[in-house]
Amino acid sequence: MEGSMTPMSFEIFDWSGLKPGDEIEVLDHGLVVARRVIEDLTSDQSIIRLKLSYGRGERTYRREDGWQIRTIRRES
Repeated sequence: MEGSMTPMSFEIFDWSGLKPGDEIEVLDHGLVVARRVIEDLTSDQSIIRLKLSYGRGERTYRREDGWQIRTIRRES
């Protein structure tokens, strides 16, 4: 498809390097449970906050709880 952006997923095991504005997928035992843009995260990057759609608030994910993260990059 010409002109479309194809999402590419990259699994990361160390949450370092994440920043607000990054689009990520959160996985639980390999199943995607959320795909959102990071709203905020702690300075040690151990807790991320994602804004939910349609004004439903926010959801927090803690690294110590075992969540897996994949960053999403859009490539043409």
